[in-house]
Amino acid sequence: MDLIASAVEKFLLRSVLVVLVTASAGCGSTAPSSVGPTALPTSTPAPAPAPPPAPAPTAPRFSFTGHVTETLTGTPVLGATVTSGAISVQSGSGGTFGFDGSVSSARVTVSAPGYLARETTITAGRDVAVDIIHDAPPFSLVFYRQMARNTWEGGTALPLYVLPAAPAFYLQTKGLTSENISALAQTTRSIVPAFTGGRFTVTTFETGEDARVERNGWIVIDIVNDPAERWCGYALIGATAGHIWMNTAHDGCLARGSLDEGVLSHEIGHALGFWHLDFQNALMHSEFELHHRTITDGERYHASIAYKRFAGNRDVDVDANNIGPRRVPTDRVLVVD
Repeated sequence: MDLIASAVEKFLLRSVLVVLVTASAGCGSTAPSSVGPTALPTSTPAPAPAPPPAPAPTAPRFSFTGHVTETLTGTPVLGATVTSGAISVQSGSGGTFGFDGSVSSARVTVSAPGYLARETTITAGRDVAVDIIHDAPPFSLVFYRQMARNTWEGGTALPLYVLPAAPAFYLQTKGLTSENISALAQTTRSIVPAFTGGRFTVTTFETGEDARVERNGWIVIDIVNDPAERWCGYALIGATAGHIWMNTAHDGCLARGSLDEGVLSHEIGHALGFWHLDFQNALMHSEFELHHRTITDGERYHASIAYKRFAGNRDVDVDANNIGPRRVPTDRVLVVD
């Protein structure tokens, strides 16, 4: 009996608990959820740190070395200032200089007291020579500009028209004697080195009765006999395909009935790139007479300086860019005497 009573009590107790729980739910309490516990969100991993930037490549450096000299004598110039952009150095013993740059060629200006400043281009990796003109007697800038840049008759200083290579000559011999031909050939061979400081000599001298067309590397001398024309001679200035015309009907071109060697020398001066001078007794004077037959010391000296430069060199002494193709005068200019 006791076991039965105990079982009944336990049953009644469970019933009461169920009623209490049901009543609690109906009074606004939240019923226990049958859903399991919610999982916590997974955290996003922090991004990996960016690698450090690669070091910038080192810019290449180029070494420039050289020496500064006087144009004709080759004497070293001490204390010349060599400027390239923001870089400025001075030449030391023996005229030597050096600097580093970021490109393999550099545009430089070289100046020194008593010298004409020169602008040119130099290349790295080899010793370069930069010569500058001593602005003192026997050099005269007035004489040089007239002879090499046409400032007397033209006013504005022109670039140089000097030839790039030694010329060959063809002389048309129509109406000339053999003695005259021989004298003209000898004159031609002597006047070319005189006008180029010995840089060039005549490579070939040919003669013939017929006229010849212009061609590069040659200076053709044509003989004209036209009494109606009052000019004695005329020539192309410093043309790579040169041409000279001589009028044997004009008394000014003749000496003792033959074509005068002095007149031909004057025209060859034009063909080699030189202009008229306003200096008495100069071979290149525009109104020279037959007694102006020879080149003067002043003409030799200044012509030698001009032939230390290349065609296209501008006043006072500015070289065309000599890295790559040169920009040189190409106009055909005719001078009539």
